[in-house]
Amino acid sequence: MVIAPKISNVEFKAITKHERTAWLNLKGSIEGKLKDISRYKGFKKLYNNLDESRSELDNLVRSLDRSLHEVLEILSNLMFFFETELPLQDSMAFYISKDPEYGLLFEDALVFSFVKLVGKSLEHESKVLFLTGDRDFDVEKVLKELSEVGVEVYFNSGECLQRVKAVLE
Repeated sequence: MVIAPKISNVEFKAITKHERTAWLNLKGSIEGKLKDISRYKGFKKLYNNLDESRSELDNLVRSLDRSLHEVLEILSNLMFFFETELPLQDSMAFYISKDPEYGLLFEDALVFSFVKLVGKSLEHESKVLFLTGDRDFDVEKVLKELSEVGVEVYFNSGECLQRVKAVLE
């Protein structure tokens, strides 16, 4: 089972929406330039390629829309989004986000304090693996504190999967 704070669900949606918006902006730029390119002689191939790229960007955006819902549906069967309010966790995250030794923004401090809480809770019962692509967590103090509560931190999904495989064998 994967346990995640509610903010992880929100961040996933925000990242996907941001990526979707970026692709739509690129498509809009291409559409704006297609009219200009059509006025130049000898650039029919470029026009056709950009027009095709515009269509492919539509497909990509539709795919992102579908994958957002599909991935969340799949993850909802595998993940437990911890939604209970933890006032102490919010306070801890606030102070951690203000401490330069951690170097974490509030949202990352919330995730850090949550992962640390899970580590403490399951320290002697289960392995706790924290997989993140966010290098903001690659800070000596953060890694040390997570290690102290039995949390293994991975920044590479392949390494994390190898560790999962080793644990299951």
